[in-house]
Amino acid sequence: MNLLSRIKLVLCQLKTARFTQFSFPTQRSRRVTAIFPCFFVVGLLLLFAKIYSLPKPEIIIRYRAIFPTNHSITDVDSNKGPVPPMKFSTGIKLESKTYYFVRTPKMHFEELCYGNLYNDPKYGKQWVMVTFVKSTINNFKRRTLIRDTWGSVRRIERGMFHTIFIVGVGDADKEALLEEEQRIYGDILQISLQENYQQIGVKTLAGMKWASENLPSNYYYSTSDDDMWIDMLKVTKLIGQYREVVVEKDWPEFPIICMFGTGFNEPIRDVRDKNSASKQQYPWPYWPKYCLGGMYTTSVSVIGKLKTLIQKTEKYYNLDDVWITGLLRQKLAMPNELLVETKERIAKHFVDLVTDSASGM
Repeated sequence: MNLLSRIKLVLCQLKTARFTQFSFPTQRSRRVTAIFPCFFVVGLLLLFAKIYSLPKPEIIIRYRAIFPTNHSITDVDSNKGPVPPMKFSTGIKLESKTYYFVRTPKMHFEELCYGNLYNDPKYGKQWVMVTFVKSTINNFKRRTLIRDTWGSVRRIERGMFHTIFIVGVGDADKEALLEEEQRIYGDILQISLQENYQQIGVKTLAGMKWASENLPSNYYYSTSDDDMWIDMLKVTKLIGQYREVVVEKDWPEFPIICMFGTGFNEPIRDVRDKNSASKQQYPWPYWPKYCLGGMYTTSVSVIGKLKTLIQKTEKYYNLDDVWITGLLRQKLAMPNELLVETKERIAKHFVDLVTDSASGM
């Protein structure tokens, strides 16, 4: 029996029903009461029809989150040709090049989602950290592994966590797969950059820009790579510890915590090395102290201030950790005391983690 036949049967039964179980004083009362179930059934049918005709919620959220504008890209930093026409929101302007945000996260970080949340170590108790993971458009399996492990952690004690993946652009097939991934997870920040290790710093800057413009300044910002494993419990304890230190020592800003270690080394001059820097770029014998790029954490406020200095320094896109936590930090006059080295590595490469487990460590 189809749906229309069922509806007719129900209406027929209601029409012929006898409400003998009720005692009404008049025949008119019986007729009036018999109409009520009919209105109820018709109302339900209209409600179901309305719900069925509504667009899917995730599509509404997705389109609202991308913030499309009239910008279009016909050229990117590559000789591989133009990317497919798309709509973009604002992005990053570096020298003569502009990189637009193609897709943005559809997560919402309004305070109403978390109740009475005030992320200030002097007054509040709860806090939020957003980790920006540099990935490539091809590395779906790595992103899935993170989402299933440390990236699945949403709350520990007073800390709340979110993860966003930063990727570049690819061919039409890769873009279609990424679109579906974004529809399901909503955690992709894509920029109009062809995947290239020498431009990895652009991804870091993209995360900094998006964070400083879309997150409250008192949230915590972390950056990492898609081959890293992070001990979220230790991260929580460290942030809690230094929230107290900021108050005790009256520091003007939250420090930069180097979760993967620090560096203080000579620049590599061999041009064949992907991490090299010429004497023309950097003439000094040592880099300033910096955080290794595997993971570091600070406040969105600090990230916003570092971002404003980008145009005032030499660009080291292949050495984003040295550039941002070393050179830009120095220019900000942030002392080495506020570059915190942990006693142990809080973040590890997945390969190192497997090796440690195999050796019984």
